[in-house]
Amino acid sequence: MFLEGLKIVTLPGKGRCLVTTRSYRTGDVIFSAKPYAAVAFDSHLAQVCHSCYRSGQNLLQCGRCGFAFYCDRTCRQEGWPQHSSECADMQSCGLPTDNVRLVARILRRAIKDSVFGAEGEIISPDRLETHIERLSNDERQAMERDVTACLQFCPAASKHFDTAFILQMLQIVNLNSLILTDQSGVKAMGVGLFPTISLLNHDCWPNCCVTFNNGNRQANKATFHSSARAELRVMRAINADEELTVSYLSFVGLAEERRAFLLRDYFFECNCVHCQDHTQDTLLTAAKSKDIDAKQVVEDSKHALGKVDMALAEKHWDEVWSLCKEALDKHLPVLADTNIYLLRMLSAAAEAATHNRELGIAAIYAARAVTGYRDVCHPKSPQLLDAFVRAGALCYGSGLYEDAHTFLCEALAILIVTHGATHARTKYIQVMKAKVEREIALLRRNEVIPRVVQSERALERKSELHGLLAPYIKTIFPRRY
Repeated sequence: MFLEGLKIVTLPGKGRCLVTTRSYRTGDVIFSAKPYAAVAFDSHLAQVCHSCYRSGQNLLQCGRCGFAFYCDRTCRQEGWPQHSSECADMQSCGLPTDNVRLVARILRRAIKDSVFGAEGEIISPDRLETHIERLSNDERQAMERDVTACLQFCPAASKHFDTAFILQMLQIVNLNSLILTDQSGVKAMGVGLFPTISLLNHDCWPNCCVTFNNGNRQANKATFHSSARAELRVMRAINADEELTVSYLSFVGLAEERRAFLLRDYFFECNCVHCQDHTQDTLLTAAKSKDIDAKQVVEDSKHALGKVDMALAEKHWDEVWSLCKEALDKHLPVLADTNIYLLRMLSAAAEAATHNRELGIAAIYAARAVTGYRDVCHPKSPQLLDAFVRAGALCYGSGLYEDAHTFLCEALAILIVTHGATHARTKYIQVMKAKVEREIALLRRNEVIPRVVQSERALERKSELHGLLAPYIKTIFPRRY
């Protein structure tokens, strides 16, 4: 199999890598791919289209099994080839776990096509890495139960594949599947397997990112429709014969934290320059003065964050707010703006204040966090993007329009590179930016209006903005939704 501009190379200490044969500019799309197979999470079955993975209401339900939902007839037609073979089994067996359903779809497609692989993929799914020999006994037993569930859900698989191969495919899905987001770009709605994208190695300071695009089904003519796909986008200029890398991490952390996570979840030790040299660790543990011993303060912060995380998990917002305020009163005068424990506490405080409708306070904390994230994050990273969006939305909701405009412009600069101008998330931020600009224009125009009238209009806008921001809370604080 061949994909223009790409080749598979084996490098010492890394194994198989994806290398480009030409140069690319920042923002270029190297390639895009439809999922080889994908499923919606069982926790969101009725809220997401099972073809494009947009979230919505009043979706079309499959009249046979009742488990599949679609935006409209176009999406139903697009999703039917994958759903048709499992529809009858869903009626008789019910709904297994997400990974079992995904593996069953992969096996059904292989049986139907009489071969693994798909057009536009440089490798077939069964050739991806498994590290199955590194599983613990408990993990292997759990996967063997999944094999049994898969054979019950997909009886035809037993005629073509043995249990060892199905176990291998389950582990391939565990290690290589990609989260599919809805049109907000942050809310996880499903999981899919993209074989070529799975060849991308990790780097803590990558040159590419993978973005899921829900496609376009809004055009009047089907000719202009596009399918849901994952896009590999360039985050900085890339030269020919350079390895393409992405980040497997969803958090900002010390080298020790990053390496421990990657070893536990992906079975490798990261040896990138940032991990070997501990490049950012000095900033991430810094105090405001060299004379201050921050070790005890950092330990106190870790302990406080543990309590905060427990309260966040239970969504006890008053408790979160109380814990954050107490910790920040102690640590803000001591820890530098780039200190990772301070940044995590500021983000938690902003979230708690938002849920308590204290948008002004939330905006201050979110804006303070941006200062630190700018210095420690990759300039095009999703973590920095989320920080800009969060600060921009909260400043907008609290009436700090000039600050909101600055943050939203910086968010858009990242989105144009990582998502593209036509992505739904980019358009959403553009709409919010336009609203902010209208508010700024109104305020400038109202400078000659009597103060009483200005106050009345400000209250009206504040009430309206609370309503506008409410549905956006799940987007700016996505991790618990």
